[in-house]
Amino acid sequence: MKRKVFSVVTALLLLVVFLSGCGRFKPLTGGPSLNSDVTSNGGLSVQKGNYLYFVNGFKNSGSLVDGDNKYGEVQNSGIYRAELNSSNELLKDEEGNLLNVELLIPKVVGFENGGLYIFDDYIFYASPTILKDKTGKVRFDLVDFYLAKLDGSGVKKIYATNEYSSVATFSFYKIDNSVYLVVYNGTSIVSVKITNGKVGTITEMVEKATSVAFPNILEYSATNHTVEDINKYIYYTRELNNEIDGTLLDMGNVLARVEIGKNIEDKLIQDNMWGYSLNYVNNNGLYYMKYSSGSLNSKSYYRSLDGLDIANNEEIQLSGTYYNSVLPLKFENGQNKGIVVATDTQLIYVSDVFIESGMTLLVNEKVTPLFIINDYVYYTYGTKNTLARVNILNVADKADLTSADDEFKVDVKLKADYDNEYIYLYKKHTNENFTSYYLERIQYMTSSFTSEFIGVMEEIHLPDEETDAE
Repeated sequence: MKRKVFSVVTALLLLVVFLSGCGRFKPLTGGPSLNSDVTSNGGLSVQKGNYLYFVNGFKNSGSLVDGDNKYGEVQNSGIYRAELNSSNELLKDEEGNLLNVELLIPKVVGFENGGLYIFDDYIFYASPTILKDKTGKVRFDLVDFYLAKLDGSGVKKIYATNEYSSVATFSFYKIDNSVYLVVYNGTSIVSVKITNGKVGTITEMVEKATSVAFPNILEYSATNHTVEDINKYIYYTRELNNEIDGTLLDMGNVLARVEIGKNIEDKLIQDNMWGYSLNYVNNNGLYYMKYSSGSLNSKSYYRSLDGLDIANNEEIQLSGTYYNSVLPLKFENGQNKGIVVATDTQLIYVSDVFIESGMTLLVNEKVTPLFIINDYVYYTYGTKNTLARVNILNVADKADLTSADDEFKVDVKLKADYDNEYIYLYKKHTNENFTSYYLERIQYMTSSFTSEFIGVMEEIHLPDEETDAE
């Protein structure tokens, strides 16, 4: 009798790690140097120096019950760290189990609204709330935010939401000497200032926002950290207010921004005709959908955020109709290279909406677009969400990166993550009694697309035993 891939060594390693911290977990030893660079902030994993910090799989907060998210009693979906070798590779034994891997935060962090950030000596993360409401029901639909030192000690709650809708989002930013948590709960935008691990001022930056665009800063260097002015603001839209906007018209809305940590609105656009819905801050500008009053057919646009008079910056139309998903390409030599869009049946590259040759069919089936790296669009397709990619400049350059036998979970807000070498996704594992999800990472920088398990699998999730062939 034998087990597939994940031997009993995995379970024993998990048991040792877990028991070593019964009661109050002891701080871990070792770890990256304080000034090591950080890559891939905000994702399913984040690397600092030669250590990878990652969520040990996924749990659906909607399936949790009272007692499921107590600190110290979570392994699957908690935060682990693994030491890497000099080639940035995971250390493993002969059976494929991770070596030098340790449980850092024994709490649910791999869930629909997750995301990891590291600044200096602290890790920042979100977790489903475990507080009960007035009826005695635990509100797992709400989100709490925490910090801890990189050795797992000093766990501290930063902020607890009282609303967190399906369009809610959050991010952490390091500005000057402080880290800021910024949360859009679906209505208001709130910031929390954190300095040297101490929680400070909570500021309601915007009372009512209808859409937001957060700057996305993936890397952090403690020795060379600067923040561009554009990335010091949160961009948002709100409904017209007759008293402060000076109009009796009920048409359009206001596009504005607010500096992180402050509550003074900087109104960018109000034309009393068009409505705006924000998508991304990227390429030194703002991507948004724009629609006329009463129209359901919004179109995609880009506008530079350079200068003081942003309303007069050129507005570039990127699409001729509405699309379910829009991914912007990086600029090349200062020129807008267009967008990649998805319909219910196709994936399309739109390089120029005004010329006949400006649209290229990339994939002729329904897909889930993930991101664009260099000239490749990465996406999942099919019932098992196979990971694939296609080159926007050469449609024949198309490949699957994962096996057709593997199944991945992409029906969550943070579907996938990537760094300079790997793509990270939640892979499905099953045995006779349980279905579980753990991280898989795929090497996308080589044509071999090597795929490997990342995590420490709970014993109850281990694959069923197999009988050796006689």
